Amino acid sequence: MNRPSNQPRWPELRSLRPGVIPLGPLTMTEIFLGAVDVLRKHAALLFGTSLVTLAVTRAVVHLLTAPMLAELPRLPARPTQTQLNDYVARLMPISGIDTALSTVALVLVTGIATVAVGRAVLGKPLTLAEAAREIAPLALPLLGLTVLVSLMVAAGLLAFLVPGVWLAVVFGLAAPALVLERTTIMRALRRSRDLVYGHWWQVFGVLALAFVIILGVNALAATITGPLTPADDVFSLPMLGSVVAGALTAPFFAAVTALVYVDRRFHTDDLALELARAAGLR
Repeated sequence: MNRPSNQPRWPELRSLRPGVIPLGPLTMTEIFLGAVDVLRKHAALLFGTSLVTLAVTRAVVHLLTAPMLAELPRLPARPTQTQLNDYVARLMPISGIDTALSTVALVLVTGIATVAVGRAVLGKPLTLAEAAREIAPLALPLLGLTVLVSLMVAAGLLAFLVPGVWLAVVFGLAAPALVLERTTIMRALRRSRDLVYGHWWQVFGVLALAFVIILGVNALAATITGPLTPADDVFSLPMLGSVVAGALTAPFFAAVTALVYVDRRFHTDDLALELARAAGLR
C-alpha cells in the first residue's frame, strides 16, 4: 500500500511529540519505550483493572478446583480408567469456566489499554469512567473478535504450527483496529491484514519480542514465588505471583500491539497529520 501523495514530510511531523511517541514511523525501541510510558502514565487504571480482573478470575477457578485438589490424596495409587474418566469429566467444566473468564478479562484489559494508548499518543489523560464509556459499546464485538481470532490461530497451530503463527501476526492488529477505529469485526480483520501485508516479518519481530518479555516476567514470578508455598494451597503465593505478573504483562502486550498498529498506519495513512491536528499542533 503506497503512502498518500499529499502526506507531509516525515521529518517535519516526527519533530512533534504531543504524547508518548513522535508523530511518524516508529523504531522498535520507540514502540517498547512508548508502551512502558503508557503503562507509567496510566498505571493506576491499567494495573488496577488488570489486577482486579485477573484476581477475580484466579480466585473463582481456584475455589472451584479446591474440592478436587482435596480429593487427590484419597485417590488410589493406581486409579482405574473409570475413576480417571470421572475425574476428568468433572474437571472439564471448570476448565471451560477458566477459559471463559480469562477471555473476558483479557478483552477488558486489551480494550482499556488500547484506549489508553489512543489518549497517551495525544498526551491526554484517561479516567476509568471515560475508559468504560469508550469500551462499553465495543465489548461484545471485541469479545467476538478475540474468540474468532483465537479459534483461527488454534486451528492453524494444530494443522502445522506455521499457519497458526502466520495467522496470529496477520490478524494481530485487529483488536486495536476495532477499538481505535470503532469498526466491525470483519472490517477490523481486513484492516489488520492490509496493515500487515508486506511487513509480516517486522510485525512478527516486535510482537515476538514482546511475547518473550512476557515469558521472562512470568518465569521470574514463578521462580520467586513457586518454592515459597505448597502448590495445592488455594490462595498460594504462586497464584498471587501469576496474578501480579499478568497484571503487568497483559496491558503491556496490548499497548505494544496498539503502538504497532499506530506505526503501521503512519506508513499507510495520513495518521500523523490527523494526530497532529487532534493534538492542536497543526
